[in-house]
Amino acid sequence: MKDFLWSYLYEMIAFCFLIGGFFFLFLRRRFLRWGREKKFKQGRKGESIAKSWLESNGFRILSEQPELPIEFKVDGVVQFLKLRPDFCVKKDGKLAIVEVKTGTSAPNPLYMSTRRQLLEYSVHASVDEIYLFDADKKKLSKIEFNTPRDLQRVSYVFVPLFFFIVGAICAWMVVCQTD
Repeated sequence: MKDFLWSYLYEMIAFCFLIGGFFFLFLRRRFLRWGREKKFKQGRKGESIAKSWLESNGFRILSEQPELPIEFKVDGVVQFLKLRPDFCVKKDGKLAIVEVKTGTSAPNPLYMSTRRQLLEYSVHASVDEIYLFDADKKKLSKIEFNTPRDLQRVSYVFVPLFFFIVGAICAWMVVCQTD
């Protein structure tokens, strides 16, 4: 009889652990879904605030959530993905991307995920400016990176200038010798 009670007790404990595990997984899924929904709603609210702010401050919104297709290679195999900034805007003839962030960490350009996202836009988007909008503080920050593309532009300016100066010196020397 004693062995029967102990085996029954072990079965009940195992059954409780099993039910508790399923209950934990169920609650975890609900909690994660609730967190995603809350974050999504907060993001949409932030984008709505940003849209109003941008329009009232002279920005013309060209598109919302535009897709920027990029391709890259992994071990020689071409991969495709789409970057999706929040807004593509224009002001004073300059085309810009605006990324909207809410919360305490994400609006900070030093926050790793935000910085990397903005850097991707800087490298792959053909725009004049990139902005980060903090929806909670209603603050727009211009973000600038020294990307290789910017450095190439600078070198392309100096190469023709170098040849022009060398050509001018050679022409001056030829003119001076003929005199």
